[in-house]
Amino acid sequence: MAPLFADALDVRLELATGFDTDTFGSFSREVVRQGNQLEAARNKAKKGMELLALDFGIASEGSFHPGAFGLFASNLEVVVLVDRLQGLEIVGQAEGPSHHFHERLTTRDDLEVFARKAGFPTHGLIVRPEHDYDPRVHKGLTDWPALHAAFGEARAQSRSSVVCVESDLRAHMNPTRMGTIRRATQNLIGRIQSTCALCGRPGYWAVERVVGLPCRDCRAPTGEAQAERWACVAGDHFEIRDLNAGRFADPARCPSCNP
Repeated sequence: MAPLFADALDVRLELATGFDTDTFGSFSREVVRQGNQLEAARNKAKKGMELLALDFGIASEGSFHPGAFGLFASNLEVVVLVDRLQGLEIVGQAEGPSHHFHERLTTRDDLEVFARKAGFPTHGLIVRPEHDYDPRVHKGLTDWPALHAAFGEARAQSRSSVVCVESDLRAHMNPTRMGTIRRATQNLIGRIQSTCALCGRPGYWAVERVVGLPCRDCRAPTGEAQAERWACVAGDHFEIRDLNAGRFADPARCPSCNP
């Protein structure tokens, strides 16, 4: 995030230290996230502002969702800018592959097969005995000796000799997530650079799709977008931007042609 802000906006990001962001919720399930994804990102940004005594704060928060029919899970990242001086909040987001692997294993051979499938050691792993909520958790495993030691300890602690091994989803342990956060940051920067024509404040962006793109065959309105509603985050100004430009919807997506 820092190089992107430096290059695009000539802004230097300062890392807030001295607190554990897992207190806002942990992917390894020791702490349940309070509120939704955006609220968690906002709370982290405000905590950083408090610790650094700054009027601006930026934080990210990720979530993971199953795709259609439980396949192709995706990772949604939001990056929020909180501006206390102007009373603004601007949010960028991006979606990408989840790279989340999870299995219950009993042998070291199975562990090594799983670890390679999960992208280890570039992607970190978590090991815990018995079940997914066991508090005896080993996080941040990024080398084979540490992984083998944690697996052996967890297997000895497990009454069934079953060990739960999964991807460490914290961003610094998951390069795939880091790539999605990068794109969410680029989206945020684009929104910051987009200003309202009326008040000049940043964050002027598309907030809603307006459906009704006409069918190519029968010209009836469909559920496809024909315009976007752009709005100011600081005031009431908005505009409808037409996306049609001679475009038509595929009849396969038309409720009249393909009910």
